[in-house]
Amino acid sequence: MSEPVMTTTTTKTTTQSTLEVENLCVEFRTDAGWRRVVDGVSFSVAPGETLGLVGESGSGKTVTCMSIPRLLPRQARIAAGSIRLAGRDLLALPESQMQEVRGRDIGVVFQEPSASLNPAFTVGDQIMAVIRRHERIGRRQARQRAIELLRQVGIPRADLRVDAYPHEFSGGMAQRAMIAMAIACSPALLLADEPTTALDVTIQAQIIDLFRSLQDELGMAMIVVSHDLAMVGELAHRINVMYSAEVVETGTRSQVLGEPRHPYTEGLLSAMPHLTTDQGRLNVIPGTARVAGDEATGCRFAPRCSYAAEQCTAADIPLTYAQGTHAQRCVRADELSLRGWV
Repeated sequence: MSEPVMTTTTTKTTTQSTLEVENLCVEFRTDAGWRRVVDGVSFSVAPGETLGLVGESGSGKTVTCMSIPRLLPRQARIAAGSIRLAGRDLLALPESQMQEVRGRDIGVVFQEPSASLNPAFTVGDQIMAVIRRHERIGRRQARQRAIELLRQVGIPRADLRVDAYPHEFSGGMAQRAMIAMAIACSPALLLADEPTTALDVTIQAQIIDLFRSLQDELGMAMIVVSHDLAMVGELAHRINVMYSAEVVETGTRSQVLGEPRHPYTEGLLSAMPHLTTDQGRLNVIPGTARVAGDEATGCRFAPRCSYAAEQCTAADIPLTYAQGTHAQRCVRADELSLRGWV
């Protein structure tokens, strides 16, 4: 696994950040009342930097990502926190202004391109709609831009494919078309939610290479959401591991994958296949994931953790920085010798 190269210097200060998220809390309305599904999440992303959000299904990573462009379902609300894009408070903007931000300043690559692309319109028409929504440009010019974007993302014979419908594209080509739509206005921030789901391994590698080349070319900040640690490790400069609505570990790629400081991260890493060793059966994390919003005191991972002790459930556990940018939500981190993957 190659180490991602970032040309932009990243610090813990926010002056150089494209995106700053502070103490984000998101709640969903249920029959039992409002339940918190994202709890106190904070991070920043600099130009040219990629942040990975990883965790099991239901950990809150996709809700965190979709909170940034405010694309949450109606039963959700942002209960606390701030989201700033280039210093601009997105939570203070009326919906009319957020519609200008989406597509122009923030590009989104959604899960399942076959479900996200409109089957009634050609791929070219859908890319052109994004361009013309944010720029005063004629249809002929927009069409030429759409062709150039399809070429940019590696679709062959783009001048012909621009008039194709989504069902005429393979899964990999449909994903490339979604990426073309997301970068149509050269956004400062690109959000990619499970961008390689349902793609075969060869196509996944091509999409990863495409993201790398586009980031180098455009200099945009990126957030990649996935349960696939190997894929995130190929793209991300920093990784946030989420469990039950919280960030339980954060650090650089080499810190999180090579020197994990939270038992949940170790569990995720040990469940991954490794080509250089004969593992036999893959390891599993015992028990089931805690439902976000359930009331509990102490470490939310404790019921599934083989290292859990009495002190783990005595009080809520803060995210503690141990060394520079590496932090974990574990009171026993200094006692444990956890296994990395790289």
